[in-house]
Amino acid sequence: MKQKSLTHNFIVYCIRTLFTGLTPLLIFPYASHMLGVNGIGQVTYAQSIATYFEQLAALGMTYYAVREGAKCRDNPQEFGKLTTELLLVNTITTIVSATIYMVLVCTATALQPYRVLLLLFALEVIAKGLSLDWFYNTIEDYDYITKRTILFQVLDVVILLLFVRTERDVIAYAVVLFLPYLLTFITNLHNMSYRVALFGHGGYHLRNHFIDSAKVFVVIASTTVYTLMDTTMLGYVLGDYPVGLYTAASKLAKMCSQLITAMCAVFLPRLAVCRANGELEKFRQISTAAFNVILGLAIPTTVGMFMLSEPFILIFSGSDFVKAVPTMEILSFDFIFSAMNNFLAWQVLIPYNQEKSLLSATIVGALLDFLLNLLWIPIFAERGAAWATLLAEVVIFILLIRKSKTYVPFARLAKNIWQYVGASLPIAGICWGAKQIFNSAIGQVGLAVAVSVVVYGGLLYVFKNEFVREYGNIVLTKIIKGKGDSKDDGTGTKRK
Repeated sequence: MKQKSLTHNFIVYCIRTLFTGLTPLLIFPYASHMLGVNGIGQVTYAQSIATYFEQLAALGMTYYAVREGAKCRDNPQEFGKLTTELLLVNTITTIVSATIYMVLVCTATALQPYRVLLLLFALEVIAKGLSLDWFYNTIEDYDYITKRTILFQVLDVVILLLFVRTERDVIAYAVVLFLPYLLTFITNLHNMSYRVALFGHGGYHLRNHFIDSAKVFVVIASTTVYTLMDTTMLGYVLGDYPVGLYTAASKLAKMCSQLITAMCAVFLPRLAVCRANGELEKFRQISTAAFNVILGLAIPTTVGMFMLSEPFILIFSGSDFVKAVPTMEILSFDFIFSAMNNFLAWQVLIPYNQEKSLLSATIVGALLDFLLNLLWIPIFAERGAAWATLLAEVVIFILLIRKSKTYVPFARLAKNIWQYVGASLPIAGICWGAKQIFNSAIGQVGLAVAVSVVVYGGLLYVFKNEFVREYGNIVLTKIIKGKGDSKDDGTGTKRK
């Protein structure tokens, strides 16, 4: 199987990730203005319920399939058999999960006010559970993924503008949220049949895949519980209004975290190959470079989000959500820990089959989050939920660092971390100054971001940051570039 260089994959995946991240930044502000706090709260609460079953349907396939498939993707016969086995497992788990979900929706009295929304999100449970993106990530066909994503996201925005016009259009907004996933499932399944030899192999062994993917699922489920626990408990205890405020506050932080960590998801197949081949030093080089990218982007973004919380809320949600500003200030610090935890968990520990270590850290965080939510939500509402999330992420980060130090040489990152922190400090002053110069939220954010990017990059250059000086505008180029017919392994070493 012909592979494109990591440079190409990284750039294409960044384009896809940026587009995926920017589209919700267009959809959510428009929807929040049209639907209001309660409307957003209703849809978010219903979707949070569906998300649990989406994870059960996928059963950890997103990461397990990439890890296993990367080991045999160059052998068409073996890869075809493995893909068939994983597809069968994925189909079974999706059917089971969707069935349990429908029974719950139709019988649970507490969910009756949200029943129509929940029935619609059953399509999302099926589509996300059986999205088959794991196949395209395994073969590293990021060109296809990017083109498909851009097409469906553009279509989604058009549908949003046509059908979400008033606060009564809650159903239409729910359709906008799950439609890209439904279209992705349909096109992925059709395209997949031409890319790999499915079925006809014989001797399938589904049991081991069920067991091993279930181990990954347990970790994902635990993570999902504590990431959605705030919304679920807020809705149960206090109703839709606090959920709407919390959603407005957390939306930007979550999207930025996903944006940054998704840029590094392109490395997972190569990291899995390094792990399978016992190439520990190459694994360290790639993971260290990727972690540097996360730190270099997350630290200044955290400072900027904290300082510009109010104008961000006004731009992306409107004046009705201004009470969410204190919550966003808290969650701006959660963002950096969430980004680092995501990378350590799925890009470092999972390739090394450290599901147990990851699960133990996640369970500790989930239990802490639950207890703090139980204590603080009745008193501090959405702010209590935000503090609970932040503390849970910090605890998980400490536990994951201890488990990951064997695979990532964190000592090499110490100098760079201080450079990122030092270069980020002026951003606070820049944001403050922008708010003094402009009265409009758009003007404040626009000026602050433009000046901060220049100052931050300039200071890193003055500090002689190795990544700014060595790699320039294309991060990781030196590590991942290849020449001629050589194959790039992600560490700067070429293989004929």
